[in-house]
Amino acid sequence: MKETVGMRIRRLRRARLLTQQELARRAGYKSHVSIVRFEQDYYTRPRSAGLRRIAAALQVSPEYLAHGDTISPENYPEAVREFLSVQENIDLLDQALRANKGRFR
Repeated sequence: MKETVGMRIRRLRRARLLTQQELARRAGYKSHVSIVRFEQDYYTRPRSAGLRRIAAALQVSPEYLAHGDTISPENYPEAVREFLSVQENIDLLDQALRANKGRFR
């Protein structure tokens, strides 16, 4: 049986000893329901934004989640690892701005 997106997410989450709730929090979701739905392959065509958020939380590429490429983060060139780190920070800032409705304190 070919590994699905949901199967990859579940396998990676379990390998990192994360609960669905913890993965949801790290990916910026308010509830673990989205993670449950991803893992059950509820979304037949998941949005790239959702895959990016979960991939960043699991420290893998969105391409790996979507297609199961054999390249693992440990083998990424340094520039790719830095890009993913910057992307994660941008996502965190975006979440903070949304939470504050765009207002700075």
